[in-house]
Amino acid sequence: MDYKSKIKPILTVTLNPAVDKIVRMNGFALGKEHRVVSCQVAAGGKGINVSRGLRNFGIATLATGFVGGAAGKLITESLAAEGIGQQFVPVRGESRTNLTVIDQKTRTHTRFLEDGPNVTVEELKAFKFRLVRLLKKSDWVVFSGRGVSGAGKDFYRQWVQLAHRHQCQPILDTSGEDLRCGLKAKPFLIKPNQEEAEFIFEKKLNSPARLKAALRFFHQQGARIAIISLGAEGAVAFDGQALVKATPPRIRPLNTVGCGDAMVAGFLFAWLKKYDFVTALRFAVAAGTANTFSRIPGGVTLARARAIFKRVKIQVETSRAINRKNEE
Repeated sequence: MDYKSKIKPILTVTLNPAVDKIVRMNGFALGKEHRVVSCQVAAGGKGINVSRGLRNFGIATLATGFVGGAAGKLITESLAAEGIGQQFVPVRGESRTNLTVIDQKTRTHTRFLEDGPNVTVEELKAFKFRLVRLLKKSDWVVFSGRGVSGAGKDFYRQWVQLAHRHQCQPILDTSGEDLRCGLKAKPFLIKPNQEEAEFIFEKKLNSPARLKAALRFFHQQGARIAIISLGAEGAVAFDGQALVKATPPRIRPLNTVGCGDAMVAGFLFAWLKKYDFVTALRFAVAAGTANTFSRIPGGVTLARARAIFKRVKIQVETSRAINRKNEE
């Protein structure tokens, strides 16, 4: 089926995109000189990774955010070469470059992340004008990643509300105060990792009971669906009716950058295909796991995700059972 002909393009918002440079070497130590085995450069940032995953699943997307300088030009040219639609707002500052060092000998990943540009009030106004126009043309919007310097602390709440106003379902995948504020606007879906969820829940999520409590809390705060990603352990999720744990097969990852973004792309793909909640989470975890085989963040393939999907284990607990345990 050609999904591009069935739905409107999915809007992805990456306020602070980056040039992602990924180098691989055999043995990495501080203060030493190293020979690089291989190097890849691609447009990056969480929303862009979601766009890349959706594109690979056959769904059209449109990426937006801020870009500036030579790095910004590289980002837009790279996306154009990949066939990913884009309408970025130019800024005077320079877009960031992130470096990921993968030690193939120890299978460790070390990341160096730049801050990115500082946007002005005028640039923010230009983006909001662009966002309103794009929301009117989409049914879904994915707000991903950290904010950009100069945007303030409350922009995600405002923009999630804006999406609702234009009948565009908002997904929010961010962290810290950005997530805390954005959650108040009741996004359709949030997907923090364990550390990000602990920041909002203000407790360590070191037991199944704590994870369940955090998921219920996020749902009560307004998220229709809450997913907490657990790295190699998969994810847990709650939609108000069922609490689900999806556990992927054990693998030897090639690259762990962008797995959470592939998970978002996988869940949205499955939801658009009318999969039920449990199956959608299962496919999301399969997509996140499949991403570890890609050298580029978000480069997950549909064939790989479908193959892993068959090996993802599911545990389901209904809300009735959860309430009964709470009463006990």
